[in-house]
Amino acid sequence: MRKFGITIEDYERMLEEQGGGCRICHDPPPENGSLHVDHDHKTGKVRALLCVKCNNAIGALGEKYELFQAAADYIDRDDELTEKARGRALLLRA
Repeated sequence: MRKFGITIEDYERMLEEQGGGCRICHDPPPENGSLHVDHDHKTGKVRALLCVKCNNAIGALGEKYELFQAAADYIDRDDELTEKARGRALLLRA
């Protein structure tokens, strides 16, 4: 509460509103643990509850939307290139 200004009841309400898990990946809190209270580093406003991996990913990309979009584009492009390579390999085998 000191750090984010929310109570245990606020946390539990947020967790219930999020379906019992991380706002991004929906994983439940770890056994005997809790999700991280994510907040906007500029305003301090609490956004949601996140698991460690999602919270760290946001921090690692510096909360920059453009970097998340670039990462998503990279993954999409990589999948597309992989599919094309599989297609070429099948043609070569035929």
